[in-house]
Amino acid sequence: MVKNNYYILDNEIQKEVGQKLRSLLETCQAYQLPMFATVAVSNTEEGTRYDRVVYGAASHAMVLTEDQIRHHILIADGFHAVPEREDLVLQLARKGE
Repeated sequence: MVKNNYYILDNEIQKEVGQKLRSLLETCQAYQLPMFATVAVSNTEEGTRYDRVVYGAASHAMVLTEDQIRHHILIADGFHAVPEREDLVLQLARKGE
């Protein structure tokens, strides 16, 4: 199945992975637990394909103190993480001062 780090799941394994993800999603929905899961189901020279499931907090009127799920979803959607930086304070002097 794995050769040179490239792989494509056959239909049976891909179906099993999809069922497991749906089962996890259904459990989290039943208990109202926000979640995000992703599985790389193929990796070829052309690219990597992922299967994802999400039960997001914001879309279900829930507030998480630290919503890391939202950040994971943004990265999965192609946004890039930028490290937090300290605020830069500039003191500008007028000419002649």
